[in-house]
Amino acid sequence: MSYHHGNLRHALLEQARTTLESTGVDGLSLRACARAIGVDNAAAYRHFKNKKAVLTAVAGAGFVELGREMTRAMEAASGQRQDAPAIFVAVGQAYVTFGVAHKHLYRLMFGGHVSPERDAKTNSDGETPFALLSHSLDRLVASGDLTPTARQGAETVAWAAVHGLVSLALDGHIETDSSILESATHRLCDVVLAGLRGTESP
Repeated sequence: MSYHHGNLRHALLEQARTTLESTGVDGLSLRACARAIGVDNAAAYRHFKNKKAVLTAVAGAGFVELGREMTRAMEAASGQRQDAPAIFVAVGQAYVTFGVAHKHLYRLMFGGHVSPERDAKTNSDGETPFALLSHSLDRLVASGDLTPTARQGAETVAWAAVHGLVSLALDGHIETDSSILESATHRLCDVVLAGLRGTESP
């Protein structure tokens, strides 16, 4: 790719994303991105202080993308019969699908290279994927599918479950075939919800 005019910052981020997806975090550098699009290092450093600044920006864009996918999934599941549980499953499906489809980006976002996910805003409402997960759990309470007591701390449980599934898939421990992952994610979300319900004292 050769850069000629326009938004250099955007061009650098696009190149960084391309490099990340082919080589991973270790293979990405600001100098290499500048060289790939045909600008000098000084020009690149006017937009990004260092490699970490580039990684943070790429990860931020990744959170935006993940948030959009989760929002689309929630909207598609709305209106279904028993839509609150369906939305909860849809959120999990969107998370797993994104993580497996964007291996290196996902590892950048959640691998300790940048600030925690909850610090990164993802859309005009300032919502993160974590906040969207929280909304899906709130809907379960509103629909009577989860009690307020069982709702407490449920984000951590649900997030850990889907994050673990993505990690197993990315590390080659389970099949990444879309139909297999979809079935596994659906069952996992059902088990999480059943477990949350089981935390309520009789």
